[in-house]
Amino acid sequence: MGATDGRLYVTDTTPSERFPIYCRGNVGEVFPNVMTPMTSSLFQDAASGGQERTLLEFGMVSAEHFVGADSVLTGVFGGYLYGNVSLGRVASARVPGLSAADIDREMFGLSDAPPPVRQRGDRDLRGSARAARQMTRALFRPRSAAAPATAARAEVAAWRAALPPIESSDQETLIDLAAGVSPWVERMMYHLLFVSAFSGLTRSMVERLVARFDEPGLVNTLSAGLGTIESARPANELWRLGRLVAASPTLTALFDDDSPGLSTRVRAERRAEGFNAGFDAFLEAHGARGPDEWELASPTWGDRPEIALAAIDRLRWPPPTAIRAAPRIACAMSASGASQRSAGGCGSASARSSRVPCDRRRCSPPSERRRRLRSCAPCSRGSRHLPNSPAERMSRMTTCSSSRSTSCLSCSRTRPR
Repeated sequence: MGATDGRLYVTDTTPSERFPIYCRGNVGEVFPNVMTPMTSSLFQDAASGGQERTLLEFGMVSAEHFVGADSVLTGVFGGYLYGNVSLGRVASARVPGLSAADIDREMFGLSDAPPPVRQRGDRDLRGSARAARQMTRALFRPRSAAAPATAARAEVAAWRAALPPIESSDQETLIDLAAGVSPWVERMMYHLLFVSAFSGLTRSMVERLVARFDEPGLVNTLSAGLGTIESARPANELWRLGRLVAASPTLTALFDDDSPGLSTRVRAERRAEGFNAGFDAFLEAHGARGPDEWELASPTWGDRPEIALAAIDRLRWPPPTAIRAAPRIACAMSASGASQRSAGGCGSASARSSRVPCDRRRCSPPSERRRRLRSCAPCSRGSRHLPNSPAERMSRMTTCSSSRSTSCLSCSRTRPR
């Protein structure tokens, strides 16, 4: 479906001349298919407004960079969404300690994009000052930095709660509601990019700090199990619902029946009240999500609950120990770098005797843990008693405030903290 003005597709935008390199990395995962005209008309301009606001506040661009382009950070070409590689690389010139390779890897993954070429205007003192101010705020005042996004989420929830029922609304009301979504999209895109920039840039800094240890995956291990990945919540809740099905012969029999109408059968089963309550809570919190969820023409879990039920059907098959939430790094890590959960908890006698990591969050701070890693009081063998690799040294220690002890796994001795 071409456009009369020479565009390949009606949703296509004008690319930026100042930042000319675009790619499908990252954005292709969240927007894999062609953007429909409905999504473009309701979301595209609003999303671009949120992007521009973020870029200006982070000092990545100046107002003149938006002249002549419909959208700078992203663009639609041939109906597909693309991310701007050139613009991302400007951050490496304005944020101390970052390189173009860091930005490419964090934003787009591996690609065969042309090597970066510095242009006049990439370095900007005022832009660097704004970026430094925002990064300092994120590093030293994270609660303050996250407060606007948290407040915006509460306001969106209140707006949703005030919406009239769709089933009883006339067509004119529904059209007005759809048109009124744009300001919320712009605002949430701004907060999404703001938080993503904080996490991406700080991760790049940590990667550079630990690069000298030559431990592949060390950054993932250090940041695993913090419980701060919002996009993981639906998967965790689907997993818990799958565990309910696996533990219930009644629910298992219902899911084993391959005939259509699973949702109706589960709703009608009196012994499935606990599952239905959990599933209703899941749909209330995440019903707007689903496959290809950024595209308005795609069905959501709320529109078609059977999509979520199909996911639960697959998640009921693995054994209970197949997937565990990763424990916080301060508790411990396994020698392989993959976190595990202690069935007895970090303070239980079984946990201390088996010396496996726990998933409690009330752990001693990393600085305290590092101090304790340097020596093993029971055997007085110091840091030479432990492997040279920092990751391996961490994996051999179990330190947790609730156990009130520090265990050296090399000599199997425990001393009071």
